[in-house]
Amino acid sequence: MKLKNLLLPFCLLVCHQLFAQNENDIEDQLDQIEHSSHVTIQIDAANKLFYTGRPLGIQGAVSTTEFAYTHHTGLYTYITPNVWTDKAILKRTLFPDIETGFGFKKDLNDIFYFDVSYSHDFITYGNANFRRAFSNGLSLETETNVRDIVDVGVNFYFLFSKKNKNMSGQQRASDLNIYFSKEIAFYNLLGAKKCMITPMLATNLGSDNLAITRNNTVKETTGIIIPKTVYDKFWGLLDVEISTNFEWRNPHVALNVMPTLITPFNQDMNNRHNQKGHSSFLISGGIKFYLFKKTKA
Repeated sequence: MKLKNLLLPFCLLVCHQLFAQNENDIEDQLDQIEHSSHVTIQIDAANKLFYTGRPLGIQGAVSTTEFAYTHHTGLYTYITPNVWTDKAILKRTLFPDIETGFGFKKDLNDIFYFDVSYSHDFITYGNANFRRAFSNGLSLETETNVRDIVDVGVNFYFLFSKKNKNMSGQQRASDLNIYFSKEIAFYNLLGAKKCMITPMLATNLGSDNLAITRNNTVKETTGIIIPKTVYDKFWGLLDVEISTNFEWRNPHVALNVMPTLITPFNQDMNNRHNQKGHSSFLISGGIKFYLFKKTKA
């Protein structure tokens, strides 16, 4: 009996070490893919299009397909055609918004990384002035892990357009996204190398003139919908978002679904006093394929 009592803790320790080693191997394998030169194809869909807690005047569901190449140095480039089910826009064009961009991302250490990028949107509906509005974007994102308790991230967006004397209204928009998240991982579960549940709390601070522009539309005699640019100098609390991302991950495939509760603030342009608006439920998800080659030693 005494021998069994002595062997039990030893067996538990050995099993723990074996499982820990297996988990470390999986993390190393997935990390090697992320940091190798690789191509990804990602298809996403959502029941509605939101930007910083505001709907963008698009009716129905939306989907995107992103084709991206990432070099092992951290440089990357991508192109993302968007498809919307809004009938008024779908009659005019299949891809109303085609986003292209390039950037650089780097892990500075085990707990901190940053990502800087530039993007340009090719809008294919509306008049010429509208197509140029808010079409260029700069983004800077950083994230750090705080004592293995929570990940804290900050993402700053700045949207701008070429100056055009024929355009009315403000031509710049900015957004500061602050989020807190916690990844809970399970290994060798449901046929996946790694399954993750990641609850997140986020808030957006910024200007909402982009959303106001897209939601104030008129029709020309031709029937083409043309959102008007709107002048508005507000910068403040836009929304609070509560979400949970469920992800199923193998070396070459990742599946995810993410329900999000969005609560907007300061929607009344004439009375900005942090009023809470009606919450909206957003559900999004997608599939991502990794095509990669190992970095040369």
